[in-house]
Amino acid sequence: MDKRTFLNALLRVVLLPVVLSATDFSHAPPDAFAQTRFDFLTIPTGTRNLAMGQAGAADGADPSNQYYNPSVLLSSDRVGLGFNYVSYLADISFTNFNLNAGHVFDRGNLGFNLAGSIVYTEMSVEPPDRTIFLPDGNVPGELTDRHVSLLLAGGLGTDAVDVGFGMAVKRIMSDFLEQDLDAWAFDLGLAANARIEASSAIRIITSAGMSFLNRGPRVKVGSLESNLPHQIRLGGRVRVEGSPEGWKHSYGRPLAAVTLVGDVIDRDLVSDAVGTGVEIGFLDALFFRAGRQDMNGSAGSRTTYGLGLAWTFARIRAAFEYATYDLDFIGDFNGDVNSYGASVAYSF
Repeated sequence: MDKRTFLNALLRVVLLPVVLSATDFSHAPPDAFAQTRFDFLTIPTGTRNLAMGQAGAADGADPSNQYYNPSVLLSSDRVGLGFNYVSYLADISFTNFNLNAGHVFDRGNLGFNLAGSIVYTEMSVEPPDRTIFLPDGNVPGELTDRHVSLLLAGGLGTDAVDVGFGMAVKRIMSDFLEQDLDAWAFDLGLAANARIEASSAIRIITSAGMSFLNRGPRVKVGSLESNLPHQIRLGGRVRVEGSPEGWKHSYGRPLAAVTLVGDVIDRDLVSDAVGTGVEIGFLDALFFRAGRQDMNGSAGSRTTYGLGLAWTFARIRAAFEYATYDLDFIGDFNGDVNSYGASVAYSF
């Protein structure tokens, strides 16, 4: 992808409300509206999953992955508050807040998992002073796309295996031609986890997940009508924890852990992709992360990196995350994406 192609794509995705102020879309393809105004629903907002190739449909270690699959909340047995901030090019920023709670109700050999969450996500764009469509200025003020989600997940589990189902209901709000545009959508997800005690020092956790995102009624504004940008994700995760004899019993967490994740992503309006990532952690306190997302066609690929720090005291865990990737995949264009995250959780 050359520089001009990238800039055109950037303008299409995030500055379209400015363009639409001076453009006639009466002869646009049926899905042109959704392709341009609701592409923000396909852009990642979590710092940890951005560092790991934007894969997370089967990874319940990070509550932010509910953005990819609402059922991953079942892995949480705590109350938590999370915040993520992503800085893109052209004064584009994403902000994400999530408040979640989960609990396992034990019934002998069988437990019932229940979890819920409230999520607020916002994309803000500070438009330029003027554009080629509005050369004299008069560009509208800051453009904002946002959605609020309510999530609920439930499932059954044993000491070795658990399975569950999750659903999210979204209210999507977008500033569009100086009027509010509202839409409703929902996400559905399935998840399963299996735990294997390979030895007294090694534990292996495998997970699988599948989700259907941004389903809902067609969106209509004037003569424009189209579907929201649907996604189907199929993901997997393998986590290997290692500790010397007696270590985990004494310290409550593994000495070291390696996590591998991967998602196959089918998207309606943008390129399909495969995301993969790895995380190496020590003492559940220091994490090194890397990932890659490969997109079909001319959309290119990107390599991502990240770091994480966590501190656990009694039942409280606080974490701080950083992730980045550069834009070398589009040619000579200089720039990068930086993401920052923070969370705090209390375990029952």
